Amino acid sequence: MRKSEACRAARLAQCGGSTGGR
Repeated sequence: MRKSEACRAARLAQCGGSTGGR
């Protein structure tokens, strides 16, 4: 699972929230 994929699945919860993982 890629970071972008994980971000979508976790609703950018694992990405850092406001950043969205981008």
